[in-house]
Amino acid sequence: MAAIQEILEFESGRGEPEAQRVIHLFQEGSFYRAYEWSAWLMCRYLHEFKVTHRRMKGIEQTVILIGFPVTSLSKWVTADIERHDVSDKHITFTLPEDVFSDLEEGGNPEEVFNDWKSNQPIAEKATRRPSDALQPPVMSLSMIAQRIMSFPLEAKSPLECYQFLSEIKQQIAKLY
Repeated sequence: MAAIQEILEFESGRGEPEAQRVIHLFQEGSFYRAYEWSAWLMCRYLHEFKVTHRRMKGIEQTVILIGFPVTSLSKWVTADIERHDVSDKHITFTLPEDVFSDLEEGGNPEEVFNDWKSNQPIAEKATRRPSDALQPPVMSLSMIAQRIMSFPLEAKSPLECYQFLSEIKQQIAKLY
């Protein structure tokens, strides 16, 4: 995985029109992430992803990012978009030459990106609540079994299944 400084170097080198059409995706665990300009391109031209805008340790700026499971790449990036494997965990996609044709006459993609970024709310760090507010109620074994049986496993993502299993483990641990 590339360090955030390296990723931001890729994202800041967008002077040439060819470079402005390139989406950089970085694999982080079982997810692909796109940062800054690449995130904007993904949201504007491929899919309206949930955007995260946050401060990151070690750098003096806020960062925009989107993410999605590696397994869903073909759902968002179609085969007609040119792909390049830069490294094991870094791939790029080059969008068609007419990608910015929807901008107003003489519209500047950099201005549109900067406007988009400045309109994304910055996520604040979660504040810690008292520990009793974090504790879910204790459930009986029959209630836990009922939750497990009613969980729609086939309709959930692996991450949702993992989160559910973690909650169940916590509930069982409270009983013993």
